[in-house]
Amino acid sequence: MLSATMAPARDTAICLREAEWSETSQIATLFTREHGIVRGIARGAKRERGSFAGGIDLLCLGELLWVSKPAGQLDTLTSWSALEFFASLGRSWPRWTQAMYLAQMTSAMLREDDPHPGVFDSLIEVLRDGSEAPARAALGFQWTLLRHTGLAIELDADAISRESLGDAEIVDFMPARGGFTLHAPASETRWRVRMSTIEALRRVSTGDHTGEIEPIRRGVRFMHACLTHVLGRELSAWEAFGGCLSEEPTG
Repeated sequence: MLSATMAPARDTAICLREAEWSETSQIATLFTREHGIVRGIARGAKRERGSFAGGIDLLCLGELLWVSKPAGQLDTLTSWSALEFFASLGRSWPRWTQAMYLAQMTSAMLREDDPHPGVFDSLIEVLRDGSEAPARAALGFQWTLLRHTGLAIELDADAISRESLGDAEIVDFMPARGGFTLHAPASETRWRVRMSTIEALRRVSTGDHTGEIEPIRRGVRFMHACLTHVLGRELSAWEAFGGCLSEEPTG
């Protein structure tokens, strides 16, 4: 069992979720770069004078100190110093809904004591993105998250025959197998996916975020369906962000 007197851990973190615990305290879920998800109580966080300078703000980047507790207990957050607020998020409804969706997705997919620096860096990059077409950045982050959690999708070989998918206009995706096929058994659940959507995924898997916006939008919806399948539940933040996808500029 961890000692309550052990020295606090220190790391850079982004606040994914926060809620009131009392008039002066908060419960927060934070994503740290080197330690993974931290869920804890910040007692007295809302006092203007103290270790939290008025509280931990949602989607704020900062330096966090905390004391870990045994599994199943909330950690004790001891200090928070804000480093970056990503103020541009508040000036764009599509970007705000995107950020909330990605934050909720990260919190749902990752666990405590399971660091993913690559995912952390990707999330910060998206939050700093000034684009008014957030589907491109969202698709890149969705792909990064699945890849770093060992759930990357095979984009080239048929999941059953292992041959090339060729130039078929539409193929089947089998969520149970995590791949595309031209030979899906009738007994298995399958989703019909356009090849242009797969091409968008292939580009983003190499770090290329260019291409027509409509296949990218379909790619975001497809990746969301994959994440929902893995989690076994819908993410509440999807409704707002999904509604913004069709309203993006087409350039």
